[in-house]
Parts: sequence; structure tokens; C-alpha cells
Amino acid sequence: MTSFNDHTSKDIIKALVMGDSGTGKTGMLASLANAGYKLLIHDLDNGLDILGEYLTPEGRERVFFHTYDLGSQKDAAEFGRRIKKWGEDDIPETKDLDASYVIVVDTLGSLAELIRVFTLRSKGIDPKTVAFSREYWGEMQRVMLEPLVYLTGPLVPCNVIINTHIQEIENSSGILKGYPKTVGKALSRDIGKLFNNVWGTDKKRDGTIVLKTQGDNYLPLKTSTPSRVKSEEALDLGTIFNHILKGN
Repeated sequence: MTSFNDHTSKDIIKALVMGDSGTGKTGMLASLANAGYKLLIHDLDNGLDILGEYLTPEGRERVFFHTYDLGSQKDAAEFGRRIKKWGEDDIPETKDLDASYVIVVDTLGSLAELIRVFTLRSKGIDPKTVAFSREYWGEMQRVMLEPLVYLTGPLVPCNVIINTHIQEIENSSGILKGYPKTVGKALSRDIGKLFNNVWGTDKKRDGTIVLKTQGDNYLPLKTSTPSRVKSEEALDLGTIFNHILKGN
């Protein structure tokens, strides 16, 4: 029998971060590098420029990234390889990483597009001629789910952050709720179950952007340590990691 004292949640964070474009999801990653974490960023949006505004000279040395071409079938296979072994910069295989590392996927919606292209081209279909047809949703969702289950599972002993835009889905009562943007409605509603933290970025009326850690009627959010973090926090992941992991 395993004691809860050995549970990995006390050592690492697996977080899904939802937010509209321009609400700080990518920029706030700099606070982790500045705090001493080493970031392995799977850049699917080609939007890391903003990090340069916030990284310290020391933080820059801790950020590693690979940018993917969403129209490339080869890059989908490259993503599958790189989440298990970065393959450069003397970085260990994923199974040997420790809590000083953070694997980042930026963003989930673009990963869905990469997988759409991969799935259709593997069938000899030009992706430009077919959108997210229901005929292929099942297979796309299975391909999408595989890396997410891996990254959030016990074989990945380091921190994970997956950024995602929001897609609105109407429930049975006709009320719109916000979920991660991915392949199909069913998967979007279920993905949050894989993470011990689901957070949301939000721009307030005065222009201030905050990180929300507790859900409401629109976003289904959660945190692994509600006693250590506020319902709204500043966009400082380094500090939030300290709150959750160390109680500081």
C-alpha cells in the first residue's frame, strides 16, 4: 500500500491553462524560467516573442523551444517523439526529468490542427478540402488524447503546462460554457479530468489580467491546493508554484 506522503502531487504540477488570446498565457511562462525552472516549450502557435519582454538574462538560458509547422505531417510525428525525448541540448529523456523541468504545450487548439492534418494526410486526403468532419472526429480524438494521457500520467515525472484557447459549448439548458479548444465537444468537456489544476486567465474591466483558480458558471476550473492559492492570483506562475508545492 502506498502512503499519500508519496503522492506526486506534492512535488509537481500538471496544469491546463485556459484563456482568450492576449490574456497572458504565454507571457506568464517567463516567471517560471526566472524562478529557476527549465522550460521545454512545444511552440505550436509560433508566438513566443512575448517571452522576450519578461525573461531575465538568467531566465533566457533556461528556455528551450521547438516550433512546429501545423501543415506538416512530419511535424506531428516529431511532436510525438519530442514529448518523450527532447533530443538536443543534453536534456534527459522525459522519463528521467525531475521537478526542475516544465514541459509546455502552447497551445492545445494548434495541436488539434496538427493532428487534423496528420490524420487526413495519413488517409491520402488534402487537409485543405476537409474541415473537422464528424467522419474523422473519433480517430482525431484518439490521436489527440494519447499525448495528453502520457503527459499527465505517472511516466512524466516533471511539471506540465498546457495552454489552450477557449471554445464555447452550449449545454442541455442552452447555457454557453467555456472549455478547452480541441477536437470535438465531448473531448473538450472531458480533458480537464486529466489535470490536477485547471486555471483560467481573465482580463478585468480595468485592463488587469489575473489567473483564476476556482471555477464559476462559465469556466470549470480547479486547483489541487485551494487552501494555498487565492481564487484570483497575479500572472506569476513562479509564485503560484511556490504556493502550491512549498506553501510559501
